[in-house]
Amino acid sequence: MQIWRAAWRFGLGAISIAVGAIVIVLLALVPVRRKGVSLPLLAATKLSRIFLAIFGVRVYCNDAAQIRQHHGLIFCNHLSYLDIMVLLSVAPVRFLSARGVQRLPFVGWIATAIDTVFVGRSDPKARAAVRKTLAAQLRVRAHPPLVLFPEGQVGPGDRVLPMRWGAFEIAGSAHIPYLLSVLIYEPLPVATYYAADDTLPKAVWRLATHAAKLTVKLTVLQVHTPDDDFVPAQAAVQAHQLLQAAYGDQTA
Repeated sequence: MQIWRAAWRFGLGAISIAVGAIVIVLLALVPVRRKGVSLPLLAATKLSRIFLAIFGVRVYCNDAAQIRQHHGLIFCNHLSYLDIMVLLSVAPVRFLSARGVQRLPFVGWIATAIDTVFVGRSDPKARAAVRKTLAAQLRVRAHPPLVLFPEGQVGPGDRVLPMRWGAFEIAGSAHIPYLLSVLIYEPLPVATYYAADDTLPKAVWRLATHAAKLTVKLTVLQVHTPDDDFVPAQAAVQAHQLLQAAYGDQTA
């Protein structure tokens, strides 16, 4: 039964991605935006919802309208390889990607069409320049909001990791509002992997064969707008405390 369930989900998932990718590429030829959102990004949001539904993932958000209306950054905890698709299914949002992805045939076209923000990550010494570039881009265009994961890695699941202050420096340097949000998965082991002998393919297989629904809660907290006295390192500590409190309250 598990094998048939996985085959059915993989088959439908592959078809939805293939059709969705073609639609996104075609819509990229239409220079039209709805409330500031490109048609390819709107299509990607619909595609994410379809794909998650196929794999039995149910997403709940306490305030999707606030995400849709937000101009600036979204800071969220990082728990799963599904995080990007979950966030995108709630509202049209943008993400970062390595600049090399932009040069890939077809994949690069799709990433560009859905308003991906490309940055150079090859040289750690260039991180300050990357932050300045992002801040400059957000001054010009802050909507759809750009999602960052300040933890810098996938968290262990029992707590929110400390926030890296670089993301907050981007917000502070251009007085860009940032919206805090928290992701919760139930059951989490179906959506991620931690053990040394576990791998992404194994995790995807667990999701494909899982009989029950995987529930994801995205809780929107509050918007912070940096002022002239904003200190990125202090803001990172405060954000970690707020996210950890919200995460702990919902997993207790």
